[in-house]
Amino acid sequence: MKECSTGHRMYIMEWLAIFLLALFVTTATASDISFNPPKDIAAGGVLGISSMDAGDIDNDGLVDIAVIEGGKHAGGRKTLAWFKSPVETQGDWQRFEVNQSAPLRPFLGSAKLADMDSDGDLDLIVSSDNHSRAEKEADVFVFINPKPNGQAGDHWDWHKANSSLLPCHHINDMEIADMDGDGKLDIIVRSLQPNQIHVFFQNDISSYTRKSIDTDISQSEGLAVGHIDDDGILDITYTGYWLQSPSNPRTQNYTKRPIDPNYKNINQNTKECIGDIDGDGKLDVVIAPCEAYRNGGDHDLAWYRNPGNNYDSPWKKTVIEAKTNNHQTAKLGDMDNDNDLDVVVGVPWGSQMVRIYYNNGSGSFSNNQTVCSGKGLYSGVLADLGNDGDLDIIGQDTYAKESKPWIYESLLVDANMGLKPSAYPNKQAIPFKPDPNEGWKKLFDGKTLNGWKKTGYGKWWVENGVILGTREKVAGVSNPGGFLFTERADFKDFELIVDAKLDWGTDSGIHLRDISDGFTQSGDGYQCCLDYRLSKNGGGQYGVFYYKAPVENYKYWIRTWPFRIKNRFEAMENPVFDSSRNRKWIAIEDWPKIFKAHDWNQIKIRMTGEPPLYECWINGVKIVEYQCQKSWNKGVGRIGLQLINDPNWIEGGLIRFRNIFIKVLPSTDKGDL
Repeated sequence: MKECSTGHRMYIMEWLAIFLLALFVTTATASDISFNPPKDIAAGGVLGISSMDAGDIDNDGLVDIAVIEGGKHAGGRKTLAWFKSPVETQGDWQRFEVNQSAPLRPFLGSAKLADMDSDGDLDLIVSSDNHSRAEKEADVFVFINPKPNGQAGDHWDWHKANSSLLPCHHINDMEIADMDGDGKLDIIVRSLQPNQIHVFFQNDISSYTRKSIDTDISQSEGLAVGHIDDDGILDITYTGYWLQSPSNPRTQNYTKRPIDPNYKNINQNTKECIGDIDGDGKLDVVIAPCEAYRNGGDHDLAWYRNPGNNYDSPWKKTVIEAKTNNHQTAKLGDMDNDNDLDVVVGVPWGSQMVRIYYNNGSGSFSNNQTVCSGKGLYSGVLADLGNDGDLDIIGQDTYAKESKPWIYESLLVDANMGLKPSAYPNKQAIPFKPDPNEGWKKLFDGKTLNGWKKTGYGKWWVENGVILGTREKVAGVSNPGGFLFTERADFKDFELIVDAKLDWGTDSGIHLRDISDGFTQSGDGYQCCLDYRLSKNGGGQYGVFYYKAPVENYKYWIRTWPFRIKNRFEAMENPVFDSSRNRKWIAIEDWPKIFKAHDWNQIKIRMTGEPPLYECWINGVKIVEYQCQKSWNKGVGRIGLQLINDPNWIEGGLIRFRNIFIKVLPSTDKGDL
């Protein structure tokens, strides 16, 4: 094995295959991904790291990296800094200090980036204690990003989450989440001695209420947070158990339930992660043995299938790798962009390595790839460095000592070669949860196309709760397009919620009040454009309103939004925007913050009146409002999903829709305006 291995995945597109073969001469399995050689982002400037995290700290659209060390096992060397990502990931990373005067203790065992004060930028949360032997004293610091009033490179002030010293050692696990559903982020940590889980419920940025929960395990590690049941309140997992949240987590007790209660008897030190591994809509749990100390025998890296709301049913165990150990990192992410979650692990001592276990879509992990041997992964992170549409691996190679901050950049999607059709990583999409008492109804049952009908050309199907569509070649038809329409054809005034996720290079839309009744490739109605691609006229559109003659000249459709899609991540000015017909609802520089490239975006549409008033929101931000001046068609029609008949569609590109809900509103006819 080389120090760091590389491989490549072949794609069926002939031009790309030829290009790749010209670039790579190594032989790889079908699962392997090429990675750039490991890069030390500090260029030798940091020796010794106890914790790391990644996120866009300065809000420039690129993922930065926080690097932390208290000096306990690094010869006294201390680091509390963040490194700014260059435009090109392999370029020079600039270092900024966070706070050089904070009263930190020598062990900074866990750290996370999160927007604790809800001001639109990432703050830094760091645990601080003595590790062992010395007096049990611990703090949890919240360092406040100076943005938006200052710059992220300025001095960061701090608060403590604890109002008094915590009498504990060795905090080595941390999660940040809204545990009580009040809209404020809370802090969850686990201490080794005493072995407790501490939840700091945020009252405000400088005040927290602590709840400590005994684990009933001696000196154990491991913690994850997620929706194990379906009550909408976050639960906690640890070392073979899960804590079911009560309706009021601040004042009521969590209920301890088993996942694998025997796990701790072999190895009581774990790293854990939560995600839907088998695509059944329920969140499963991965448990990895992380240390050979303190009753730390070799054990199975395994995932456990969530049994659903029958809480006391056994969790089915699937072994990913048997009799292993020292996995100080265990993360879930779609590393190969095939729309399922893979497992990434790192062993930071002994036989050091970084490895990916590839999910075949149903939870079988028969293929794996060693990304690097000779370097491990301690507090590893997965993130899309450079915003190129694939997940990269970040982390120090070992614990403290002379460890360095390494990145392993995936070349699955190479920006120089253009994006390849694929299912991009799902980062933070939050599905809409409708209140049926407010009149919301499902248009898509999540399993079948019942209530929908296909017209025109194209392929539509359902997979893992998602409607997928793609174009197919049709003999004698140069640009085959088509629709998936609702069978119901009397929608008039309504609010519509749709989650949409499109491959770069595709062109779609949501048709509204469409009166098509039979074969059509172009439709006959109003449209919310979802054009995620470039074209000969300079760019795509997202959320733009469009309808055809004879009501008004069709060219006005591109005037309802002041911007167009410039590339995968940015918008540009629309040269034919007509300010007399609409106003700018957002600033052009805000588009990358609103629109989630390569990810799920929630589209909300409201159509009211005749002539209709059209309003569109993307991820909760209003981007278009347009009042039609004349009535058209019958004023009622179908809802439709579009596969456009356009020559710019990228071969093999997919469009995806899920969580489709509608609320019918009282009619408000206006007459021609």
